Amino acid sequence: TACKHEGRVYVNIAHAKYQLKKLDEMITPLDKAIALQQAKPNKDPFTLKMTSYYERKMYPEAVKVLETVLQLFPENKQWWQQLGMFYLLVEDNDKALATLDLAYKQGFLEKESEIKTLASLFAMNQTSYNAAMLLEKHIDSGLITRDDKNLASLANFWHASQHIAKAAGYYGELAKLTNDAKHYRKQGMLLNQDEQFAASIKALNKALELGAKDVGRIQMSIAQSYFYLEQYKPAYAAIKKALKDPKTKKAAKGWESFIKDTAQRKNVAI
Repeated sequence: TACKHEGRVYVNIAHAKYQLKKLDEMITPLDKAIALQQAKPNKDPFTLKMTSYYERKMYPEAVKVLETVLQLFPENKQWWQQLGMFYLLVEDNDKALATLDLAYKQGFLEKESEIKTLASLFAMNQTSYNAAMLLEKHIDSGLITRDDKNLASLANFWHASQHIAKAAGYYGELAKLTNDAKHYRKQGMLLNQDEQFAASIKALNKALELGAKDVGRIQMSIAQSYFYLEQYKPAYAAIKKALKDPKTKKAAKGWESFIKDTAQRKNVAI
């Protein structure tokens, strides 16, 4: 108990230094307190040491303290989250991801912001599929708000992981929620890519109706969708509109003759 008592004295000294804003003078007494710890370590000196470094923006040092402390107290969920965030501060994204992923697997991440941080780390790490799965799970459970910002992230994650139909579905939900031309346009372009041509035309027309800027490209996509549906007359009408946009004029020219020839071959008046 003499050690314990002496340790307590050093912690009190560090506390006093903290009150006096002498943050740099906290470390020596705290190290002494830690050195005196026996079989049952105490969290206090570590917490204070971390605070001293953190408040002085000495993040690599704060990280080291936290790494030590988590070996001693692995069940402390707050510290798992903190270590993940500290790794972000020192721009070690790989360790931030590994730590927060481990914290998540242990059930330590319970806030919307924490789950979203982990999802964006997955995405930064080129694992957009994991980001999408994680975000979708917690949007569906209600932990993460089903608003336009989070749905946009989810649609982007599915798109980046090449799950085109999934991404199109979420852009569609987003479009209905916001009535924004750009989301209808994205939905339509992805539906076209997924060969859902009738649905693509519907979404792209809605984008045009709402004043989408990229008219030439949208008309090109509409023309292609009609073409694959073997509806050559509306395909030809759409490609004519795409010809009027200088950005798509060249590409539309090729499609124009292609649609014309195919319609002729199949004996369809356009």
